[in-house]
Amino acid sequence: MIDTQLETAMTPTTGPTDETPCTALDPQYIAPSVGAIFEYRGSTYRCNAWLRAAAPPPAAKGWSEVIDALLFEAAFERDGVRFRYCLREEATHVAGSGVCGCLADISSIRVTGRVDWPDAALKEAEATAIRLGRSGRIIG
Repeated sequence: MIDTQLETAMTPTTGPTDETPCTALDPQYIAPSVGAIFEYRGSTYRCNAWLRAAAPPPAAKGWSEVIDALLFEAAFERDGVRFRYCLREEATHVAGSGVCGCLADISSIRVTGRVDWPDAALKEAEATAIRLGRSGRIIG
């Protein structure tokens, strides 16, 4: 089942080459796969997950909605935007790790390679990103 999820998450297979910047505006480009190495603002990162802007929760009608609204208000915010995990095909941003972490707009990164990990480790990291994406969880 994980292999099927990975195949779905990794299609289409066309995307940026090593020298091509990603762009969310051009439909031929999608977010890089988990494990991709990319440059962003002069530093190098590894793609860990896919992100997009989070919509505010609906108006509170019960305690569950009140809690959702409080969590949304307390969530990390950059330039007035809160983010949530999403699937690769929905992504406008990526979460990266390196010396420190980053939350990078896809149009601002340049993919330069892929980590040299065993296939099993890459599949596990990809499956984790897919689970996070399906959860739609707001970034902390």
